[in-house]
Amino acid sequence: MKKLFALLTLVCICVTMLVVPISAADSVSVTYNFHQQNVGWCGEAKNGASCGRTGQSLRGEAFTVKVSGMSGGIQYRAHCQNYGWRSWVSNGSVAGTTGKSLRLEALQIKLTGEIANHFDVLYRVHVSTIGWMDWVKNGETAGTTGRSLQIESLEIKLVAKSTGRAGYVNTSSASLNLRKSASTSSSVIAKMPKGSQVTVYGSAVNGFYKVSYNGIVGYASAQYIAFSSTPTPSNNATLEFDWPVNDVTCTWSSYKSSTMSWGEYEGNFSDGRNYHLGLDLRSSKYDKSLSPDKQTASVREVKAAADGTVVYVGGTTSGNGYRVVIEHKVGDKTVRTLYAHLSTASEQFWKDNGIKAGTTVKRGQQIGYLGNTGLSSGAHLHFAIYEGNTTNPKGRCNYEVTANKTTYDGMTFYNPKYVIENDMLP
Repeated sequence: MKKLFALLTLVCICVTMLVVPISAADSVSVTYNFHQQNVGWCGEAKNGASCGRTGQSLRGEAFTVKVSGMSGGIQYRAHCQNYGWRSWVSNGSVAGTTGKSLRLEALQIKLTGEIANHFDVLYRVHVSTIGWMDWVKNGETAGTTGRSLQIESLEIKLVAKSTGRAGYVNTSSASLNLRKSASTSSSVIAKMPKGSQVTVYGSAVNGFYKVSYNGIVGYASAQYIAFSSTPTPSNNATLEFDWPVNDVTCTWSSYKSSTMSWGEYEGNFSDGRNYHLGLDLRSSKYDKSLSPDKQTASVREVKAAADGTVVYVGGTTSGNGYRVVIEHKVGDKTVRTLYAHLSTASEQFWKDNGIKAGTTVKRGQQIGYLGNTGLSSGAHLHFAIYEGNTTNPKGRCNYEVTANKTTYDGMTFYNPKYVIENDMLP
């Protein structure tokens, strides 16, 4: 009888351990408030609802967040005008400033304690001149810094973590990169062969799944994870891409290492197109005391980023200047690469080496010289990857680009850094 009682007690304990997190999860909630110019505190919102007014150019100044329904807490901090990042606060305390007329520019939020084991916190912000930005999670930055742009509204929600489900690497290339964090700029920690099984946790955020492969936990592009035991190869096949200049670096004096100028604010242009639709590159060994044509051969060299067919060589002294455009097949897509602002010396190079429309070129083959022609304020290569028939695409758009591809002026532009690092289109 004692043994039976002990057994029943053990069963009850086990059942309790299983049931409590589930019932608690049903009642877990996140509540937040937003302090805004001319409004003050906007009133509490919950579980993904918008808090703050958009379309009225009213700056956000502060916010609070709290969670309920499970042990643990929530921490958050604000990036404020004139201050930068402020200290972390928690559980309903005010992050930011009030009564100082200072704009809230960016924020970070993360869960702590037991609730962090069961939930992810996702959040996004509405930013002046940009609109709603992409969802981020678990301590990542939402908003902008260094742009003098104000947050005007925010949304926060909790998403239950999955115990994991079986997935498969579904790519036509030999393998898929497993990265340390959910970013194409993050280091590769493993190569997952095509068709290999992985464990997938939760929903995709910013195009990445959290996955486990052979005991290694990291992040992989959601586009190439399937949930069928017989995955069908993706139509978006790969093509090997390389940097078009040697010892590559971005020429901007200030840029994000994660983007190398893709989608970033380039300047206040009269046409309102202030955000970059490519990369501005040259060799890190470029000698600023010399003109482009006086550089060493390896610094001057501009190369085809991938195998393809030349569709245009030539140019003028305006816009993209002297340039080469090459067409490539990537699975079922046809894309083009643009190499702009080349030196006028490239014209003789094209004649001497038979580089013309219809010429087939190989990845790494020289196609011209670095220059400063067209609308250019210094020697560099403007490099772009796009879908479209033009040979003279726009170099800028009128909105900040936060994804790895965007559609503008009837064409789709791709982040060249992502394509080169992954040998595939986003």
